[in-house]
Amino acid sequence: MKIEKIKKLANDLLLEPDNEVVQLTRKLLASIDKSLQELEWIDLENIKPLSHINEKEVDFECLRDDEINLDSTIKKSDLLANAASHDENLVIMKRVVNEE
Repeated sequence: MKIEKIKKLANDLLLEPDNEVVQLTRKLLASIDKSLQELEWIDLENIKPLSHINEKEVDFECLRDDEINLDSTIKKSDLLANAASHDENLVIMKRVVNEE
C-alpha cells in the first residue's frame, strides 16, 4: 500500500501517524499480503463451503440465566459530571464522521 493511502486512512480515523508508524504499517501489510498469497496454493476443490464457522446447532437451554449486578452501575449524575460537555440528560460528543 502506498504511503499516501496509509496517511489518508489514518486521517479518516482522526489519527496523525509519524513516518515510523507509516513504515511499520507498510511492513505489516506486506507481511499480510505475503501470507494471503500463500493461501492461493491450498487446493479447495473438494472442500464443502460453510455457512457458519461451526455448523453444530446451538442449544440455548444450557446458557446461564442473566444476573443483574447493581454494584457496577454508574449514577447518571456521576457520568454527566465526568463528561467534557453535556446537558441535563445527555453527554454531548464531537461529531467524528466526515461530510464527504
